[in-house]
Amino acid sequence: MAHPNNMQGVPMTPTDLVHAFHTMQLQPPDNTWYMDTGSTSHLTNDSGNGNSIPIHGHGFSTVTHQNRSYHLNHVFHVPTIIKNLISVRQFSRDNNVSIEFDPFGFSLKDLKTKKILARCNSSGDLYPFSLSSNVSSTPVTLHTISPSIWHNRLGHPGSASATYSTFDIIHADLWTSPVASKLGHKYYLVLLDDFSHFIWTFPLKTKSQVFSIFSQFHNLIQTQFHKKIKTLQCDNGREFNNSSFHHLCATQGMQLRFSCPYTSPQNGKAERIIRTINNMIRTNLIQASLPPSYWNYALALATYLLNILPTTTISYLLLYVDDIVLTTSTESLKDELISALKCEFDMTDLGPLSYFLGISVKRTNNSMFLTQHKYMEEILHRANMSTCKPVATPVDTNSKLSANIGSLLTDPTTYRSIAGALQYLTFTRSDIAYVGTLDLGLHLYPSRPSQLIAYTDADWGGCPDTRLSTSGYCIFLGDNLISWSAKRQHTISRSNAEAEYRGVANVVAETCWLLNLLLELHTPLKQATFVYCDNISAVYLAGNPVQHQRTKHIEMDIHFVREKVALGHIRVLHVPSAFQYADIFTKGLPRQLVTDVE
Repeated sequence: MAHPNNMQGVPMTPTDLVHAFHTMQLQPPDNTWYMDTGSTSHLTNDSGNGNSIPIHGHGFSTVTHQNRSYHLNHVFHVPTIIKNLISVRQFSRDNNVSIEFDPFGFSLKDLKTKKILARCNSSGDLYPFSLSSNVSSTPVTLHTISPSIWHNRLGHPGSASATYSTFDIIHADLWTSPVASKLGHKYYLVLLDDFSHFIWTFPLKTKSQVFSIFSQFHNLIQTQFHKKIKTLQCDNGREFNNSSFHHLCATQGMQLRFSCPYTSPQNGKAERIIRTINNMIRTNLIQASLPPSYWNYALALATYLLNILPTTTISYLLLYVDDIVLTTSTESLKDELISALKCEFDMTDLGPLSYFLGISVKRTNNSMFLTQHKYMEEILHRANMSTCKPVATPVDTNSKLSANIGSLLTDPTTYRSIAGALQYLTFTRSDIAYVGTLDLGLHLYPSRPSQLIAYTDADWGGCPDTRLSTSGYCIFLGDNLISWSAKRQHTISRSNAEAEYRGVANVVAETCWLLNLLLELHTPLKQATFVYCDNISAVYLAGNPVQHQRTKHIEMDIHFVREKVALGHIRVLHVPSAFQYADIFTKGLPRQLVTDVE
């Protein structure tokens, strides 16, 4: 992947941009204080020495107006905030004054005598204190607060799944089968131990059986392992959130922890293991030429196979029909797993991965290169385009395709087949989510990254038929591109900022999923995820806790971004459009920009 150059002509990588934007400001520093009725404390981005430091602190300051000093107590240092804010309630209480606002400014009055102490006029959208030249303020005296103290004050965020023993957390979920089994089962319950990753599965005929099965499982753990389940993590389904479960957990001293409504990623471990189990069920049924109604027997086999995989070291198994990709952290573990699988199945070890499901893997001394060149040639042959000349920008930069323009195809089968094939091609060709050529692929490099870096962009109202916006994002782990998406948003956005903010929410949700996945692979990331967006309004919305009238129409479910920012898990930063890698996922780009991104 080629990267843009800096001013000296040296290639820049995504991680280079992280350092660059640490030292970049969106606008010149603004030392003016502004009145804010929504703040509970005073906020400043100035540490007192002219620098913005990456740790928070608190302190005090004073503002002098017309030879009278006013106290600013409990000033919190927030390096990323754009303007200094005065809490109206805190200010009036500390200085024994009242504040009256009008369309032309505000007045400070003595609380007892109602005498006007100061008048500050405003010609803009905010209430500054004040724009006149005879106003001064002392530097903020700060007491720094270490990240560990904030971590303790916020209830140890992010450590909820750091289990140290078996049965500290049991993850539970219920899967509904579209086909009843031969024995009449319509569901299965999965229980996953967070520490050992051992799983238990139970086919069920009705949802009402969930409580009785879990009660038996709870007794089994106490009798066979002489331990107690400390926490049960599940979703908000009525099969879990009912009086029977609440009573059992209360009497047994067990914490019952639910995921928030419509936030399935919070129960991600159970959902991911269900996806893995279902993939193995389909594979086993296809290999054995059995109908779907035998899924309960395939479930038992999948559970057994997953539980024989050791978890003291990392292993990963990918199955598709009769093809298997096995990845382990050690050679000894790989040999042990292959031997165990050969005892159960008739299989051949083909050596290091070179080709899988149309993906060619080429190794060098320090990287892997994934390409689907052969698969691309097959697509071109199917579309009778093998002799066509390649173009640098296959997508017209000005074209907006409509479903109501053009003639209908007499037989859409070929078109749909090629469209589906191109969807699979984006596995290694993320750029053809909107554009593409024949010879590019995906490079993967060994590294020890400490954070995720994401880029997000949106094309506001780009669909001429529905006026839905298109969101696009890409996520890097070190210099490796590991996740990307180009997708229509589900609702119409009333402004460009809203469309961009929805894009930010989408990529934050994806990074949360990736962080949980890395945690399960015993590779937790300790630094905050950086999300780069080229829309300044969306950046402000992500970090500004004050509700503005112009943002109230945005649904509350996407405001979880602010919570992640407040906890320090996410930082939303501005990136110039020239360095916005996600731009290629939302619209057609000129040749030079396509070349830079690729």
